[in-house]
Amino acid sequence: MKSWKSAISDGLDGYRDFVSGRDKDIGSFLSFSPDSDASGKAGSESPLTGLPFAVKDNIAVQGMPLTCGSKFLENFVSPYSATAVSRLTAAGAIPVGSSMRAASARAA
Repeated sequence: MKSWKSAISDGLDGYRDFVSGRDKDIGSFLSFSPDSDASGKAGSESPLTGLPFAVKDNIAVQGMPLTCGSKFLENFVSPYSATAVSRLTAAGAIPVGSSMRAASARAA
């Protein structure tokens, strides 16, 4: 079985294939849509350039579904990105989707 590190070195298409195959078994992504246009947005090379990342379903990524695990928000698409996501993408990281969020993962 291929490791995620070697899947990343195969580029975004290799990573997409790797995750799509694995996610069938574990179902960790609510939405998964790597965007090759998002790669390389950093002005210079950084350690995060080209690194794919997922966010919990309660963190906003512009243009991606943001349901917070709720059926009420199932058709909501975020009009903006959270600060943390903006900083990661500015450093060259690539948002690839949103992952499941546990019901108990609420702010106190």
